[in-house]
Amino acid sequence: MSRPLLQSALRETQRHFVDPRVPAALALVALILGFAGPFGTYGELDTLPRLAYWAAVVVLTYAVGYFTTQLLQGVVRSSVPHRLLRGGLVGAVTGLPVTAVVVALNVLTFGERAGTVIDIVSLWLNVTLIAIGVVAMSVLLFREPRAPDAADANAKPALLDRLPLPQRAPLVSISVTDHYVEVSTEKGKTLVLMRLSDAIRETRPTRGLQIHRSHWVALEAVARTVRNGDKLLIELKDGRRLPVSRSFARDVRDARLVV
Repeated sequence: MSRPLLQSALRETQRHFVDPRVPAALALVALILGFAGPFGTYGELDTLPRLAYWAAVVVLTYAVGYFTTQLLQGVVRSSVPHRLLRGGLVGAVTGLPVTAVVVALNVLTFGERAGTVIDIVSLWLNVTLIAIGVVAMSVLLFREPRAPDAADANAKPALLDRLPLPQRAPLVSISVTDHYVEVSTEKGKTLVLMRLSDAIRETRPTRGLQIHRSHWVALEAVARTVRNGDKLLIELKDGRRLPVSRSFARDVRDARLVV
């Protein structure tokens, strides 16, 4: 498995947990389960150990499940084109590491009472069904993040939220690299696991232009246009040159980038 894929999945997981709604929701679920004491934990553990146990279960299983889902989505994206089928496959595989986390926590907490092989298999089946349901529901209900209103002078491109903090700066270009897009800003480059069309939607309110099926540029980053024989190229202020395909040449001319 490629290192960029692991880095992208880890970055998406970190970005997800930065949203204050996520830890708040996890804390609420952990408190409910901790006080309710389901699956016999009410009689097995005192209040504080029970709260700690369920907090660990909720946070660790959710984190491992989310990371695994992000990782597997990138692996199967090209081989399984149908979204629901891909979601079911990802959910099924995600059940394995999540079950391993629960079993490990049970061993640490209950020792020999962690369960028999039949108990573990039953747990895996239940976890897998839950994971498939959660992933399938997210596929059905997923909505693209709303782009900032261009009228808001203080709005920042939503795409920047996907980048590490040191690279969050004015956008320069976006280029396709395998299953990723390479997002270039004035402070560096970062690979993000997403489609170019989705990335372009998240560039607003930055004024930009798609110049090729694999390239988008910010208009403020364009230095000039140059020709190499019959090929038209966009030269950026950082010195890079990106090709303009014939299907986008008219858009480039309409933007008055060709002199």
